[in-house]
Amino acid sequence: MTSNCNNLRYFEGFRLDAERKVLWHEDEPVNLALKEIELLCLLTETVGEVVTKDEILARIWTDSFVDESNLSRYVYRLRKMFEDLGHPGGLIQTVPRRGYRFTGTVRRPAGDELVFQRHSVTETVIEEIDRSAEPNVETPRPARSSVLKMRWPAVIGVGLLVILTAGAFMFLRSTERNAGTPIRSIAVLPVKSFAPDGGDSDLGLRITDALITTLGGLKEISVRPTDAVAGFTKSDLGAFEIGEKLGVDAVVDGRIQREGDRVRVTFQLLKVTDRSQIWSEQFDGRVDQILRLQDSISSRILNSVNQLGGRELTSTTSPTHNPEAYEAFLLGRSLSARSDPKELEKAISYFQKAVDLDPGFAAGFAEKADAEVRLHNAGFTGSDETIIRARSDIGSALALNPEQAEAFIARGYLRMMVDWDWNGAESDYTKAIAIAPNLHLARMRYGLLLTDLRRFVEAEAQFESALMLNPVSPGTRTSYGIAFFCQKDFVRAEEQFRKALEIDPDWVHAHWYLSRCLWMQGKKRESLAFIVSALKLQKQDELVSEVESIAAAGTEESVLKHLIRVWKSDAEVQALPIATRSVAVGDHETALSSLEFAHRKKHPWIAMVAALPDFEPLREQPRFLAILRKLNLP
Repeated sequence: MTSNCNNLRYFEGFRLDAERKVLWHEDEPVNLALKEIELLCLLTETVGEVVTKDEILARIWTDSFVDESNLSRYVYRLRKMFEDLGHPGGLIQTVPRRGYRFTGTVRRPAGDELVFQRHSVTETVIEEIDRSAEPNVETPRPARSSVLKMRWPAVIGVGLLVILTAGAFMFLRSTERNAGTPIRSIAVLPVKSFAPDGGDSDLGLRITDALITTLGGLKEISVRPTDAVAGFTKSDLGAFEIGEKLGVDAVVDGRIQREGDRVRVTFQLLKVTDRSQIWSEQFDGRVDQILRLQDSISSRILNSVNQLGGRELTSTTSPTHNPEAYEAFLLGRSLSARSDPKELEKAISYFQKAVDLDPGFAAGFAEKADAEVRLHNAGFTGSDETIIRARSDIGSALALNPEQAEAFIARGYLRMMVDWDWNGAESDYTKAIAIAPNLHLARMRYGLLLTDLRRFVEAEAQFESALMLNPVSPGTRTSYGIAFFCQKDFVRAEEQFRKALEIDPDWVHAHWYLSRCLWMQGKKRESLAFIVSALKLQKQDELVSEVESIAAAGTEESVLKHLIRVWKSDAEVQALPIATRSVAVGDHETALSSLEFAHRKKHPWIAMVAALPDFEPLREQPRFLAILRKLNLP
């Protein structure tokens, strides 16, 4: 259909973008087939006037024959959509033996609500599927009227006037906006599915991650990382509310509609500060062409941001030009974000597939290496081979791209947790931050390194920067709390641990640290409650029962002693918890033996031994000082 009304129309809580063929209801896109949108566009073009069936058929189905019974089905589905959304189906009135009339009040927007021109990634769109039909009670189709021919000169004249007026408004509003505050931070919200069961949510999150990856290379704009937005996948909050929680200037909100191997994604760029829409657009493509799709979408987003802020920002190049490799890479990232050892192993296999398909995929090697280091650290279950592969993958990533920030982050983490090479780790983190200052992971891990080295003021600065980039990260919030905990500022530490649990009540590390923090403050009974909650999250039901039974009959110290006995059966993994709890119950010999064992086994978390306040009573012990010297720690 040729659109003669390239503008927005508002009615009964709806916003119809006739040019882009998108209908929104209270800022949520409505799932309508293309022809249904075109029919609604035509009916709202001349409100209150009868649009004949012949005119509808001539305007919408110009190149195919459609029976009148099919037309009545489309009208029925539009009416049902209005009713389902709480609006009267009578907005579309049947005029017997003539056609249809739109009876609602349509408001035309002001000039600053105009949006940009639509682009498509592919030439083919997803065709609609008939889902229901209204009984055909219409009279036979009359001869085609001459109304269409009579209206064309007037429509063309009005169309030209609209275009000229729009151009003037766009110029004026662009001048106004450019003088205002430009967009400096963006969150790409999880692309939601139109499917009732949310069956395309994984695909939507991969598209989200692809956009974040592409836009995240910008130094001028802060883009919230995937783990910052992933928690809002099933949120009932609106886009503006999520944007406020994430502390960004603008959000990209998208919906996905899938039909077989074809996909349509509808996006809008919303300015959070004044709750306005900057841009909206539809993109059509194939499920296996996410790489091409995200390139086009990110380009349009940046174009809109540039026009708003008067800048010339360009996105970074795609990490690979191999669609299969990119799909495997995105699947790996979605799994590695979960931190579970089994999920990390699956993620590594996907990253391996990505680099096998594209041996020049630097980001694939970097992400694989980081997952390998994290697998080694997760429960100290990784073998030396895991670290050997990680070193090799880091080398491959940096050989392919000496500016691969994620490779420096992975190497910094390896040097910190495995090699105890503090200077090397610090050098890697600072390089990563210089290359990509908006990567919150580099700042968070750098903050942990500075905490280990007892450079607390610098550590706090890094954590604060990390939280500005990702304010809803429970891991960063917990790490920030650890910095206060290590300074024995237990009140502020407790505050941060509780904030982490507000973000994610299941973040088990915050439960464990909060239990220790409360113990340090003498709140031992409350401390036990968080030990129990942590064990429940780790699905240690038998141990939970034992702890609760001992707590009911004995002292708080008796609970810790029982935990120490249980953990000794898995001493290689639990060396640090055994040491911290042993000091808490006054058993310094067990604590020192456990720390010496952890050092011999190169336990990754012994890197924190110099900073943790749990070991304050051991600081003058020669055996403890010997461990610090071997680790080259202050």
